[in-house]
Amino acid sequence: MISKTNPIRAAFATLAMVIVSGAGCASQDGPLSRELEQELRRVDVAPPTSEGVSSERAEDTLTRESPSPERSMTLDELFTIADGNSPRLRAARARIGSAVGRGWQASRYPNPAVDVGGEEVPLRDSWNEGKYTVGLTQPIVLGSRLSAGKASARARVIAAQAELEVARREVHADIETLVASIASSHGAMEAHQELLSLLKQSSEMAEARHRAGAAPETDLIGPRIQTIRLQTELNELERLQNASLQQLGQVLGVSVSQPNILSVEPPDQSALPSIDELLELVRTQHPAMVSARAAVDEATATADQVRAERVPDLNVRVAAGQRADDGHGIVEAGLGMTVPIWDNRDGDVLAARFEVVRAQQQALAIQAELDRELHAAYTDFESARARHTEMSAQLLPEARRALDMQMTAYRAGNISFLELLDAQRTFIDARIEEITLRQQINNSLGRIHRIVGRPSISPSSDPTTAPAEQRN
Repeated sequence: MISKTNPIRAAFATLAMVIVSGAGCASQDGPLSRELEQELRRVDVAPPTSEGVSSERAEDTLTRESPSPERSMTLDELFTIADGNSPRLRAARARIGSAVGRGWQASRYPNPAVDVGGEEVPLRDSWNEGKYTVGLTQPIVLGSRLSAGKASARARVIAAQAELEVARREVHADIETLVASIASSHGAMEAHQELLSLLKQSSEMAEARHRAGAAPETDLIGPRIQTIRLQTELNELERLQNASLQQLGQVLGVSVSQPNILSVEPPDQSALPSIDELLELVRTQHPAMVSARAAVDEATATADQVRAERVPDLNVRVAAGQRADDGHGIVEAGLGMTVPIWDNRDGDVLAARFEVVRAQQQALAIQAELDRELHAAYTDFESARARHTEMSAQLLPEARRALDMQMTAYRAGNISFLELLDAQRTFIDARIEEITLRQQINNSLGRIHRIVGRPSISPSSDPTTAPAEQRN
């Protein structure tokens, strides 16, 4: 005789086991699927570890240690170090991984639901009467919800990749600006040492003439005051250089020394394209514009997805069981659907449409802001470069020649010390202004590179002359 209770109890026991095992699997992070790992590799993002920290890429392990103190480096090597160590760039890569995961999830079909049920079960002796079934319900997605979700996810990945490139450009521009600042400070320190040497010569001449009774004691005061002023400025330049080195180490994620940086050659400023070419480059290829256009695509796809979600899923249920009174097996099938009577997602659709408008206007605002920043940086660059060319080609050589003539005349006793001091001040001011203009050029160029990147800017040791192959 067949037991009437064992199949029923077995059904409940089976369902309980399925629920418990499913809950246990869902509560633990298992290994990523091969397809998902391939998606991460395609976008050059490492999967996270069990602690939630992104594991390093293979090339990142080569940039962990600080370079040797005497090693000469290039800008590209500094950029490589920053790409592997910068927390900002790591966070941007994590956003790409998050977008990949959300996109993967958007492409998944809904899971089926398992249920166990009983019908016509009396309150007394319930296990021996009634109908008991174990069923499976599978939602069938109607409309274009899944395809719209995939499109939105793809746009989100593109936007995240573009945001990584924006962050990389800004980090590289920060490195370039700090390197130029360190080099400029070093050049200014060397210039101040040169000027201090000139003042020492002036002081020695003034002391010699004073001892000979040919000059008053007041001639000794001017060089001393100038020496104190230049020494104070020299100390400040050294402090600024050390501060820039510390900031550069923070950007790179590793400490660097002065010899590492002073060997870096500045970018060739004469290779900079025209403003019209740069504007076209920004509007078509700037990662912020790529991200903005992807945001428009994502908002549009999301709006399509919300509209598609107005169509409810069709729930198909199939169940099998047994009648407890005679032991006969039974099969059940049914269809179900949510009826959108009270909620037709009108508010969500309206919000999604406004998100499309917001994304479109945001793209226009980003383009206008990039154009404005590029115009301002390019104008400052052209102005500083023109003034620097005039200063280095005409004013500075003339100031030096005038100083040499005045020093010769002072030795011969043909001019007063005040006239010599005036020539020294003119040369010192011209030399410091030349250094300041060079720093302004580097700062403006760094602002330009922050916007357009460094696609075709080749290095040159001379900031005012193009390499021979470019001149030809």
